Amino acid sequence: MKQFLYLICFFYTGILAAQGEQLVRKVTGLYPVENAEQFVVLGSAVKQLLTPGGDEITWPPPFHKTLKSAQDWASRHGTFRQKLLADYYLLMFYNNNLADGKAIPLGKKLLQEPEFLELPESAFALAAMNSSYRRKGYYQQQLAVLEKLIVLNKKFGYIIWPETYAYYNEMGLIYYRLGQYGPARSNFRKQAELFRENGALFRTSSTINNIGLTFEHQQQPDSALVYYKKALELIENKNIKDDYYSGEYIAHFQNVIRSNIAENRMNRGVYDQAEAIFKQELASSKSVKEFSTAAFTYQKLSRLYYLTGRYQLAGIYNDSTLYFEKKFRNPANRQKALQLKVKILLKEQKSDSALIFTELANKLRDSLIRDEKHKNYSEAASKFNFIQSEEALKVNRELLEQKEKNSRLQWFITGIIICILVLMIWLFYKTKKSNRIITSQKKALTKGLKEKEIMLDEIQHRIKNNLQVISGILEFQKHKTETTEAEVLQESQEYLQSMFMIHELLYEQEKGLDMLDIQVYFEKMADFMINNYPGLKVNWDIHARISLNVKTATPLGLMVCELMMNSLKHAFTETGEIGITVTRFGENYRLLYADNGKGYEKKADSLSYGTGMNLIFMLAEDLSGEINFPNSDGFSLQLDFEAS
Repeated sequence: MKQFLYLICFFYTGILAAQGEQLVRKVTGLYPVENAEQFVVLGSAVKQLLTPGGDEITWPPPFHKTLKSAQDWASRHGTFRQKLLADYYLLMFYNNNLADGKAIPLGKKLLQEPEFLELPESAFALAAMNSSYRRKGYYQQQLAVLEKLIVLNKKFGYIIWPETYAYYNEMGLIYYRLGQYGPARSNFRKQAELFRENGALFRTSSTINNIGLTFEHQQQPDSALVYYKKALELIENKNIKDDYYSGEYIAHFQNVIRSNIAENRMNRGVYDQAEAIFKQELASSKSVKEFSTAAFTYQKLSRLYYLTGRYQLAGIYNDSTLYFEKKFRNPANRQKALQLKVKILLKEQKSDSALIFTELANKLRDSLIRDEKHKNYSEAASKFNFIQSEEALKVNRELLEQKEKNSRLQWFITGIIICILVLMIWLFYKTKKSNRIITSQKKALTKGLKEKEIMLDEIQHRIKNNLQVISGILEFQKHKTETTEAEVLQESQEYLQSMFMIHELLYEQEKGLDMLDIQVYFEKMADFMINNYPGLKVNWDIHARISLNVKTATPLGLMVCELMMNSLKHAFTETGEIGITVTRFGENYRLLYADNGKGYEKKADSLSYGTGMNLIFMLAEDLSGEINFPNSDGFSLQLDFEAS
């Protein structure tokens, strides 16, 4: 039966390893990430890598190239959420590779964003920060992060740790590392009680042993001995089991507790049975591959032999301590070993060798003092930055709340202004067209004057009627559904955004303030408009490597904005493609717009089209251009125009 279980475990381990290799190949093969589909695939792979089993995989260096390319794509084409996720993926890479110097500043940047704190990924980011601060020894910051992590872990359904996770034990260990043994003991006691209630007797015993260690560090050996004995009594229960720790490890931990008791008695001059107990701990430490514990046990044996006058054995075991310290770095433990080495050599009357090791111990002591000062400085700086981050997050959250309260009213008012602005532009072009008609009829003066008077009366009548319609629409919009209001505001926003982009790009580019890069302008407009229709999957292909002045670019941009709006609203159901080309021939230019949608019914003249197409014809006239509709699948429009 046991062999069968081993076979199942081996088979399952093989499956996990194969899945891990497949995920590694998938992420590496995504380089470079250049579109939203690849970004989604990358996010799915990262999520799998962070689940149990996948979290044991080391992310190789090629991952970094893929994740950086995703960050570059998101910064240029992605939404704000995609930019946050791209930074998050890099944070998890740095944490996996133990690059705490890069993980901590990136994590603090992410945790300042209120929108990121609403994503489940924020809990994983806090877990990474918790690990980084622990590895760096910044325990105050780890304490603050852990408190937030507990809240978010619960908020998102315990996605990091289960509901029964040892939070108090984690807090107790942080206080223990900070040397604050009172708060550490308080948390250990709470955790021990919870473990006992859930029947986790081994973990209860381990936590009670930790309580004993806090008393030991506070020079209260009697209290420490009481808790060591309680822990040993509990763990010696033959029925003790644990879901995670093996029976062999539980037996080893019994040796650890017995060793703590023996060391406690040794410090008070009682040496009987200490040697046998320490050697049992040494053997079990090696058996379960807990070599850091083995290093401490070598030191206990060395001290025991020194205190009992067996200096040769003391030297041998002390040398073993120094050997293990090279593999499992612990400078404080090494300093103790060097100091004991000096005492042993002096007892053996080897003064010259003792002097050499004294110098080594002093150098290590000075190095530890410098490291502690540097750590305190770094921790203070990190704490200051953390406080600043907290204040920035608080300000951002207040601003976001205020923005959410006022956003509906702001959008409504902005929508009214945009609608009026668009209507005035439309009326301006209508008036301009009417004036051209009047000018062309100057030969028939009497008739022309009459027609002009009639036309002006008609324009004034239309303006009056249109303003009344706007007033009625605004009054009616108060009672419309949110969807209708959002659609109206979205259309208006897209017109205004097309003009706003012109001025934005003029100030960003290096060509001056008179000429506009049409390629960049159209690409930015396409991204903005397609993102406003998340239910559609639309690809665009733009070739417009020319520059035009603002006077020409403005009506051309409004025309393309209207064409794209028509395609996105009427041409496509789920997917589609849009192509835009602007080329120069001689002194003129040609715009070719096409989509592969449902097509558009051609009319006998421009006056037979709807409002949208009439706007396009008016914009064409403003460009002194001529519109044609080439035959093709879907909709296509060709405009030949002059650049003013």
